[in-house]
Amino acid sequence: MTEPENVYKYIVSSHRENFENFHAKSLGHFIPLREMSQSRIARYERVQWEGEQFSTYVKAIKDAALVLRIDESEVRVVERVVEGLTPTQRTRFVFQPPPSSFWQSE
Repeated sequence: MTEPENVYKYIVSSHRENFENFHAKSLGHFIPLREMSQSRIARYERVQWEGEQFSTYVKAIKDAALVLRIDESEVRVVERVVEGLTPTQRTRFVFQPPPSSFWQSE
């Protein structure tokens, strides 16, 4: 077992808390509110880059929502993905209803 894993297991087991609580406390303690806001804009509320694969873009938004602990429903995260699509990618959704889940968007 590596050193960081040992430290994590010690902290979690000694305080009897799960990873979600540990993650929330760590973010709140070590990352200032302004930095969290800037990270949300840069990582989660961003648009798809020209030439970026659709699957890569969706995964990046999902990962940002998870890591930054953005508390939004799956429907709202999918709406965020659709809002940030490039015009080329957006035209693929013209003749079908917009997706409301990650399963539909893939």
